[in-house]
Amino acid sequence: MARQAGALSTERRAVEIVRSEEEARGRKVTGLSKIQEREYGCDLLSDGPNGREYVEVKGWGEPLLGANGTFTFPADLNAEQYETACREGARFRLEIVADLSAERKAPGHYQRLSLTGDDIRQLATPWRYRLPLDDLADRVASRP
Repeated sequence: MARQAGALSTERRAVEIVRSEEEARGRKVTGLSKIQEREYGCDLLSDGPNGREYVEVKGWGEPLLGANGTFTFPADLNAEQYETACREGARFRLEIVADLSAERKAPGHYQRLSLTGDDIRQLATPWRYRLPLDDLADRVASRP
């Protein structure tokens, strides 16, 4: 399923915010191609005095918490991201940047939640499987 243009710009804005925060901390940040994202299991590589960190960024238009103080919905990770989180532990971070719809109206006003790979290993539950369809072209049926 293709992403909507708004979702893509939300994700881009989240990456921009995280990248700028990392650079402000004096870290060298490397953005990755889509192929490299699958290989590394993250969006950014952040190198600093304590070594490399693997940073996955999620951008949400909505706030993290609803009016009743509970989370609006859970975060999703791909298998590659989960595997990197488990392998790298504290060197992996999931950076959620939320309420970006409001941030568009008032720049700099957004919500953040950071989780380490150790947090993810404790919290994650599997719920989705990828089905590669590459070898099934001959099974496609066309209807009038």
